[in-house]
Amino acid sequence: MDYRSIYGTQLFQQSQCIWHENALVDMLRSLLTLQGYEPVDDRRYVWDRSGRRVYLAIVDDLEHLNLEQVEDFFGSLTKDSTVITDNWFSRPMEATVLTLPMSWFGIYASRPEIHHAIPKKSWCMPVNRIDYNRTMVMLEMHHRGHITSDSCVNFNCARHTDQQASQDQLDLWLSNWQNIDAHYQEKYQSSFDQLTPLMPFSNHQYDFDRMIEISKVQIVLETYVSDHSVAFSEKTFRALVTPRLWRLFAGTWAVARLRHMGFDVLDDVIDHDTDGLRMVEDKIPRFVKSCQQTWTTRNWGNVEKSCHRAQAHNMALLERWRQQWPSDLSHWLVGVADHVR
Repeated sequence: MDYRSIYGTQLFQQSQCIWHENALVDMLRSLLTLQGYEPVDDRRYVWDRSGRRVYLAIVDDLEHLNLEQVEDFFGSLTKDSTVITDNWFSRPMEATVLTLPMSWFGIYASRPEIHHAIPKKSWCMPVNRIDYNRTMVMLEMHHRGHITSDSCVNFNCARHTDQQASQDQLDLWLSNWQNIDAHYQEKYQSSFDQLTPLMPFSNHQYDFDRMIEISKVQIVLETYVSDHSVAFSEKTFRALVTPRLWRLFAGTWAVARLRHMGFDVLDDVIDHDTDGLRMVEDKIPRFVKSCQQTWTTRNWGNVEKSCHRAQAHNMALLERWRQQWPSDLSHWLVGVADHVR
């Protein structure tokens, strides 16, 4: 499966968010070029002018831009560094942080079409691109016996390529397994052996939007998971505007950040008990255990009203931001231009 096929789903088609993401980053690249900065990396997210470095951490997590693999990356950022970002940081740094206006997230505004009023499956987990954390969650889910006919799971093992054969996807699965610590390999060996012949994995025949619609709980595995920062992609906002329960695996305090931003995170029916965990605190197995409690203890009839309330609130918030964004962007860019001059 080509990962770009995800762009045909409702959220991408309605919001055109990927276009807005690329347009903003290209605008900032143009600004930096005109001010005499030069790209340091091939992807042109890190820029430098006479030792003055600028990081474009938009949608991508800041730690993803640690080109020199510095152990204490946040501590290495000096007063000569500037971070232009939509990330939220729980750790202070000396660098100047130019944070996008909250209305930026309005680019993810959408209104999903729901055809099945009552979910038929307990939970779903749509995973397109593979990484270490997603591999670990998949193995933990299988280890606990959760991947049954009552679930909808996609684990496509995809990467950023236009064309990708199943053998390439299997190779990525095998490669990620080699990166797992020995004691976890011992724990998950049986699950790995059973899953490997099935990779890339899917236990249903629904399209992306329908698998979410027919499931009571959506498991959202964000791209970036950090102890010090939170970076949201369309995955999180899709869950926020879908009238279903959801659980989010992301940076530490990601749900708290959403709550602070004004979103309804279904606190009345979901216990986000793993939100403050760091990776060293057995975050993955504790998250999976907590997800199971969500889909087994929540009767749909008792949570349906809450899900629709949250959907209406969150759609209205994103739509309000979408309308504010052009004006907010024009004012924000003035400050950015002055700072990087």
